[in-house]
Amino acid sequence: MMSPLRQEGIPARIAKLQQVGAPRWPLYEAAGRRIDYFEVPLASAGTCAGSFKRWAAGSAGHPAIVLLGDDDDFQGHAGPDHWPIARRAMRWAAFVLIHGAAGYPDQYRWAIELAKLHRRLLVIECRSATIPAWKAAAACWAAPAARALVLEPPPGCQHPTPPAREKWH
Repeated sequence: MMSPLRQEGIPARIAKLQQVGAPRWPLYEAAGRRIDYFEVPLASAGTCAGSFKRWAAGSAGHPAIVLLGDDDDFQGHAGPDHWPIARRAMRWAAFVLIHGAAGYPDQYRWAIELAKLHRRLLVIECRSATIPAWKAAAACWAAPAARALVLEPPPGCQHPTPPAREKWH
């Protein structure tokens, strides 16, 4: 579901993410502190262009984060060709973070700081197998002045590999 988070729903969402061990819960905390957050699951990737356009216009002037969750494996290793919104989101972003490694809450806290510095952050969560395709897409589609960072697993490793639970908090 792609829609801005309602303030009253944030604590419950954070608790649920922490309960299941999803490390991106700091993004929801940030949403409670006036950083706009727009999450696009693959299941709705083809229907969100209008919603994204309206959200992007409304988020102008303050930090904003868009998250494309391309590592959920609903349809295998999707990659940028399965995301109609990817091109538009990359043109919108001042910073593109391709996150193709195991996630930790601190990495998402860093993402929040990137959003504060660059105002428009696109986070692409992907599998290590699709990192090359996302890098190529960013090289073609991202705005000329946009910066990019790629988080990938160490050589010989692949994502997804869940991190140890004791390191999540």
